[in-house]
Amino acid sequence: MGALTKYEQETIINFDVAEPDAVVYIRDKSVMRKLDALVNECPEVYRYIGETDIDKTYVMPKKYAKYVSLEGYLRN
Repeated sequence: MGALTKYEQETIINFDVAEPDAVVYIRDKSVMRKLDALVNECPEVYRYIGETDIDKTYVMPKKYAKYVSLEGYLRN
């Protein structure tokens, strides 16, 4: 398969109320590298579960998916 367009280079984080973990589906190579590094640094927290020729899928605790206000973002 050829190179993905920027529109196709997506990251999807999926979780529900009942489960403690989130599934992270990634088609963006820069985000894949970041998650691969987290898997290597913290394998008890971040888990790699599969890939195709254009994407990777990971599992992580949903508590690490954060929502921040603009003020909170600017403070960091």
